[in-house]
Amino acid sequence: MALDEMYRVFNMGIGLIVVVAPEQVDRVMAKAVEFGDRAYHIGEMVGQTTDEGVVEYVG
Repeated sequence: MALDEMYRVFNMGIGLIVVVAPEQVDRVMAKAVEFGDRAYHIGEMVGQTTDEGVVEYVG
């Protein structure tokens, strides 16, 4: 089975997650592409303003 076929058949997960400052996102993503990887901006971290538990899925 070819690797691209495995990605279509199996849940291969997200892979590596890199957390960087917002102003570094474009530079880090460009470097990943330069090294031959695919890069996606999948979200952002935001401060919580209440004591309630909040989960919001975006994207």
